[in-house]
Amino acid sequence: LGGALHSLFDYREVCAARGLERLSKEVLGDDPIAVIYGSQHVSGIEYYATHSKERDLRFAAYGSIAAQVEDDLQWYTFRDGQWIQQKTSQT
Repeated sequence: LGGALHSLFDYREVCAARGLERLSKEVLGDDPIAVIYGSQHVSGIEYYATHSKERDLRFAAYGSIAAQVEDDLQWYTFRDGQWIQQKTSQT
């Protein structure tokens, strides 16, 4: 169980770093980005944000976790000053 929990913990950090990179490249450019995560995630997110090769390798290795998490994701788009839900696992 401990290994699985560590993997999920690490997976979150990998995904957060990937998301930050995507936001900065596709949406925000050089504008600052606020991330709200527990303090235990800070060093991992910072590490993966600056080590893209390892981040991408780990993301690829987490395929089974990604498949499970994908089922629970909810997608939103910010439009006209509000968040609009686009997709859930039920729709």
